[in-house]
Amino acid sequence: MNWKTDLKVSDLDPSERLEVTCRRCGATRYEMRATCSAVRGLEEAHLDEVERRLTCRLCRGPVRLARTFNHLVTGFVGGMA
Repeated sequence: MNWKTDLKVSDLDPSERLEVTCRRCGATRYEMRATCSAVRGLEEAHLDEVERRLTCRLCRGPVRLARTFNHLVTGFVGGMA
């Protein structure tokens, strides 16, 4: 389990942006939560499902999703309690 399997598109703030980076060519774009939820079938999808369905606009390659906070891209930040 990770944050992509735990979160659904509907759990995100409507103004939140997701960074979409192509694994093949490295092109990066930002998608708003509202854009993802407008696609039929993605309203209640988990983010790992969204990541599998999205493709690069330039080369049609697979993409990687990352959440942004205050214009910073972050991965999982965990710690030991």
